[in-house]
Amino acid sequence: MKFKNKQDFKQWNERMFRKYNTERVYLHPNPAIRLVEKRRIQAILKLAKTSFGDKVLEVGCGEGYILNKINKGELYGVDISRTAIARAKQRLAGRPNIKKLIVGDAEKLPFKPRSFDVVICSEVIEHVPDPKKIVKELARVAKPDARIVITFPNEPLINKMKQTVLKAGLFNILLKNIPKKMEEAWHLHSFTLAMFKECVKNDLEIRAIMKIPFRILPLRYAALCRIK
Repeated sequence: MKFKNKQDFKQWNERMFRKYNTERVYLHPNPAIRLVEKRRIQAILKLAKTSFGDKVLEVGCGEGYILNKINKGELYGVDISRTAIARAKQRLAGRPNIKKLIVGDAEKLPFKPRSFDVVICSEVIEHVPDPKKIVKELARVAKPDARIVITFPNEPLINKMKQTVLKAGLFNILLKNIPKKMEEAWHLHSFTLAMFKECVKNDLEIRAIMKIPFRILPLRYAALCRIK
């Protein structure tokens, strides 16, 4: 999909968020889907290892589900969707360690260089026109020894599983409200682990990779990275 300009992309993204917000998977009736999302958040928390003195940024924070699970550090969230930030503010209202939730573009983050001890970017890079620009911004706002955690879907494997369920006639039962095709799922890129490594190689060093929900069934990847 091509966009005329940044505003065109923002408007498209806003429509997609309202249609495919993350609540549909976190609260999905299928326990297997809920398990995948639970394991993804567990992997993020394990790799991020936040402590009380950390400044933590989540890029593409959505409704604030992940930030709501982090109990240590000063927390910041940014998302290009105004609807997402409005919902995040409602969800996280009263949390004393939430410092700022703002509408912003991941390609031009509104933060000074070397500002954060932990940077999280979960299920975002597949949704943007140029993932490499996002990676550069993550590296720019991270401190030299920062922990950068990025997660992304293993789209080829997910699509194979979708096709199997579809052929069995069980899609509407097992995968209710889940798009049948990548382009319907708000995704602009179909990532593999090899593609991700190519995407980050100029800016980040990958220190660890976790396969989600299981090593033998990597529907998602969670990567711990450091600035090169």
